Amino acid sequence: MIVSEKKKRENIAEYVIYMWQLEDIVRAHGHDAGSVYRFIMGEAQVDPQLGESILKWYQDICNRVSKLSKGAHLEEVSETLQELSLLHGMLLTTIMDADYLKIFENARSAIEELKERAGTRAVGDVEACFNGMYGIFLLDIQKKEISKATKDAIIPIRELLKALSQKYTEMKKGELNFSLN
Repeated sequence: MIVSEKKKRENIAEYVIYMWQLEDIVRAHGHDAGSVYRFIMGEAQVDPQLGESILKWYQDICNRVSKLSKGAHLEEVSETLQELSLLHGMLLTTIMDADYLKIFENARSAIEELKERAGTRAVGDVEACFNGMYGIFLLDIQKKEISKATKDAIIPIRELLKALSQKYTEMKKGELNFSLN
């Protein structure tokens, strides 16, 4: 709860990855909020009121994740992905942000490869980037080998998500210039 709110304010890409991870943890723990709480919080000493608030948040998340179809994401995470996708499109076509366009061009081939790997399920650029980053994250925590080619391919994707996150923060603060270039 506290971590997700902080990530949502400070780095929207980290928020999405964090929430995807939380969804997977919830599924792995059979939608049991107590189990999720113990797994995440461990032996951490927290104020009882705060602990109760966090547990209630996990209960809500567990309840909502249990109602999702396999592979689906929480509504607020899906909405965030849609916002990011819309912003991405605007930065490329309407706003034509030169710096963002350059970063996108550097990542384009890696994104296209990720989209091909998605198979029959059509995904946009932004979702493909997140799928790639989350896949690397999962391989890393499982201590599986990540090839040099994969590590190299993810660098421009990481840079694109970083730039998109910065633009998203600017947009939310009302600081993004929407005038046409």
